Amino acid sequence: MQAKRLSVLLSLCVAALPLPSVCACTILIATDGDRVLVGNNEDWIDPNGRINFVPASPGRYGMIYFSHSGTFPQGGMNDQGLFFDGAATATHPVTSSANKPTFEGDLQYKIMRECATVEEALAVYDRYNLAFMAGHQTLIADATGDAAIIEGDTIVRKKGNYQIATNFRHSQTPSENIECGRYKIAEAMLSEADVVTVESVRDVLAAVHQEGKNSTQYSNVYDLKNRVVYVYHFHNFTNVVKFNLADELKQGARVIDLPSLFPATFAAENFAKVYAEWGPRWQLEAFRARSGLTPRPEVAVPTKTLEHYVGEYESDTHHLGMKIVLKNGKLKAEATGQEEFPLTAVSDNTFQFIDGGIEIVFDQKEAGFSLKQHNRTDVFVRTSGR
Repeated sequence: MQAKRLSVLLSLCVAALPLPSVCACTILIATDGDRVLVGNNEDWIDPNGRINFVPASPGRYGMIYFSHSGTFPQGGMNDQGLFFDGAATATHPVTSSANKPTFEGDLQYKIMRECATVEEALAVYDRYNLAFMAGHQTLIADATGDAAIIEGDTIVRKKGNYQIATNFRHSQTPSENIECGRYKIAEAMLSEADVVTVESVRDVLAAVHQEGKNSTQYSNVYDLKNRVVYVYHFHNFTNVVKFNLADELKQGARVIDLPSLFPATFAAENFAKVYAEWGPRWQLEAFRARSGLTPRPEVAVPTKTLEHYVGEYESDTHHLGMKIVLKNGKLKAEATGQEEFPLTAVSDNTFQFIDGGIEIVFDQKEAGFSLKQHNRTDVFVRTSGR
């Protein structure tokens, strides 16, 4: 199976969710009264980073966000100085919001488009069922220096001049029991810093970067007050690219290939070659470890029913298009710019792929479908076809 074939779909499904045994990703906020800086290391197996610019629209803020091969947001900042980034955790059921409605789509994307502060963001989180956060947590921060880690059932507010998130839940881990070496290093460095600078945050990220299969693919330092982002590629902290968000958003919506902004290094190029060969297998291993679905036996579906699903669909949340076609009596799907992949019918309106790890459920009344995997649902709406 080719990496190209899986890249967009798996970025939707396993983004920011590496294997449970892997300790990956570091996120931090540091303030000193004058500056509010945020840093993150994106530790993952996909070297094909993307920088996405989404201009403001009526009732929605503009933003920059980072993704892997697809367009699923990993972390970013909006034009109000609100930041988010996520980190994987061991799976733990989220139950306190079970009686609340489920948001169909990417709740974090909605928050970044509609909220300016941590308080506003927390109010949105509070309205919905957060069961989808069973395997990850999110750190949010704003230009005032306020910050919080959303763990699903628990909100951990920032106290003091800094806050750090890695891959354990603070609410379940007494400080004396913290074992994450990256957290300990970051805390020691931040606790000793009287003045917070871009360079000091960069140095923390450099000290806690990872190498190996789950390498630090890119690192960011955000100046939330000035809406500026400093980007570093593949744990090389010598070269930096700076983005002023206001200036960038004036150029309209676009996606930039992150590695193309930087001079070639042997380490990054060698990793990309290895990923080209082993990436699909790594992605599937990670996905299968996280999928909450079970493969189901194939059933026969009338051709007339299958024909009803043929058409083009789009997810506004991820700016991702999907085409459904009928060939030789079976449905196939094609994400924008990707190869076709077969869908296995498990009922009249439900189809699975990637060994039953992802389901597409067509809703005939709404003329669209839901893509379901690991406590998460993404909604696609028909844009053309029957």
